[in-house]
Amino acid sequence: MKPYRTKLHVTFDNVNVSAIIAEYLEDFKYTDNSSKAADSIEIMLRNDTGVWFDEWLPEKGAKIQASIIQENLEAEFDAYVLNCGTFYVDEISFNGAPATVSIKGTAIAADSTIRNNKKSKSWENTNLQTIANEIATQNGISLEYYVEEDIIIERAEQLMQSDMEFLNKLAVQYSLNIKVIDEKIVVYDKSTLENQDAVLVISRLSDYLLSYDFNLTVYDTYDKVEVSYYDTKAKKVVRKTVTKAELDNAGKESSTPKDKNNKNSKSNSGKKQKKRNRGSKNKNNKTVYLDKNGNPIK
Repeated sequence: MKPYRTKLHVTFDNVNVSAIIAEYLEDFKYTDNSSKAADSIEIMLRNDTGVWFDEWLPEKGAKIQASIIQENLEAEFDAYVLNCGTFYVDEISFNGAPATVSIKGTAIAADSTIRNNKKSKSWENTNLQTIANEIATQNGISLEYYVEEDIIIERAEQLMQSDMEFLNKLAVQYSLNIKVIDEKIVVYDKSTLENQDAVLVISRLSDYLLSYDFNLTVYDTYDKVEVSYYDTKAKKVVRKTVTKAELDNAGKESSTPKDKNNKNSKSNSGKKQKKRNRGSKNKNNKTVYLDKNGNPIK
């Protein structure tokens, strides 16, 4: 087995502080949230000398860039890098004894316009990708959009909401995931990821698996739901019962072109409702917690 060493590469406001961090590092946490919450990091440092009280302490709002590097000690250019992204200091706390300092950062800056500026705007005869791209451009960040289906929107209202609140609302409506990471808005369909090939197969006998916890529950889940929507063409409310099997298969259905002349058609509204129900409580009836050794190679 090759001898590997794991280390951090960290910059504060574009200044490389990796060596200083390594000298005082107690713990490093990187949280990669799937949706709704921004990614975050926490750097816990030893502060027995007091240098982190003022001399080396970053200011709130300072930009942190962090990467986890695993390098082969026997080969100079054999290394694997996990880029955690760009973060902004939003909380600093001091603890003792022993004396430590905790520096926390989030992927969205505290003064970010996408999170703080409330606005009202109407959107008509467009699609979700266009809305997300315009919001990203207005906030000076880029968009990564991983949704195969062309989601047509006849009308949407942003009423005294921040851009992030508005995008999250649309994401919930169409059972999509949205997050901000490394100065990008990322929109993706979780069902698309679920249908892809596995990147890693973990066996309960794997030597790098430290512990696991699987949980199955039937409480607060359902076998069928009734969905309803207003058909603007027929001018009436349409109701339909969707079974558990249909809910489970909602994410496996292939994307089908929509009739753009009838944006609120039965297929469009029904699919939206079915995906929304698939993305609600039933998705939590099976959960798993894994504790394993870190391995960016995998």
